[in-house]
Amino acid sequence: NIDLFLNHHAYEVAAADGRIESVSAFNVKSSERIRFRAPLFADCTGHGTIGFLARADWEMSPQDRMGMSNMWAWAEGGNEKAFPRTPWALDLTMDDFPYPRDHHGQWFWEGGFDKDPIKQAELIRDWNLRAVFGAFNAMKNGDGAAQHGSAYLTWVAYVGGTRESRRLMGDVLLTQDDIVNKKQFPDGCVPSTWSIDLHYPKKQFAEAYPDNPFIS
Repeated sequence: NIDLFLNHHAYEVAAADGRIESVSAFNVKSSERIRFRAPLFADCTGHGTIGFLARADWEMSPQDRMGMSNMWAWAEGGNEKAFPRTPWALDLTMDDFPYPRDHHGQWFWEGGFDKDPIKQAELIRDWNLRAVFGAFNAMKNGDGAAQHGSAYLTWVAYVGGTRESRRLMGDVLLTQDDIVNKKQFPDGCVPSTWSIDLHYPKKQFAEAYPDNPFIS
């Protein structure tokens, strides 16, 4: 049986003799606090937060990391719809970003490759949003305006999807060779169905802002 606790933020870990005894979290909507006790914990925070709070060994690449994505969606139809100009957004033309086909700005709207994914998370997120709104401004008010008179935004992800962050150093570290060679682990508990996932700035769209690209 599995109980699902949505919208909970882990903030404290109690550990003794090198083992985690409990994890405390609070509900970000109600502020209710709860303590989870278990013999085993899986750190699925994305930042290695549980391990970090338990003082586990960890490392982080200094640069050239996979970034954070902020996806978005748009639609079109009906009467023409106005969109305010966005002088605070990135100044983009239609050639500066991949056209959001299927009305979807997908996972490759990604930035923060050389930024700290924890300490600079909001900075990365804000830059990504400036890229999204700058792109849509180009579609509505720039060189794409003639083709997007009835276009309008339907959704922008204000919570960024983080990728590479802290790496917890445990008894077993999964390597590229393990994945390529399909190594079997006798105590494995979850499958992995994808290959090596590489994310790096796409050169074609890095010319406008080479020091802080936003497309992978």
